[in-house]
Amino acid sequence: MTAPAPSHFAFLGRVWPASLRDCVQADRTARADPKVSCFLSRHVLERLVHHLWEFRGLGAREGLSLFDLLQDPGFTQLIPGPQRAKMHVIRKVGNNAVHGEQVIQPQTAVHLLMHLFDVLNYAT
Repeated sequence: MTAPAPSHFAFLGRVWPASLRDCVQADRTARADPKVSCFLSRHVLERLVHHLWEFRGLGAREGLSLFDLLQDPGFTQLIPGPQRAKMHVIRKVGNNAVHGEQVIQPQTAVHLLMHLFDVLNYAT
């Protein structure tokens, strides 16, 4: 039996084990199935944003889209602009991966993972 390959996202294991699993899968599929990787990155982002909303007591989020949550004045005061910009890139590319018709290139998925790493590293 071989040990699993180390992950860039290992730091999540103590805080968000479910997100770690999704990040590891996104990392492993970035080149083989970039569409899945981008979807998973967006999924992790949405989970993170919901956690931040709850943790910071930003109010009810029912019926709000991820875009709405990211644009909320309370959230924009909490999260620095560069991090929010990366969150929007993850949101847009993830949405395009799920709903769009274009082919997602492996380098796009890798770039998205770099943004996700930065956002998660900031949040922890």
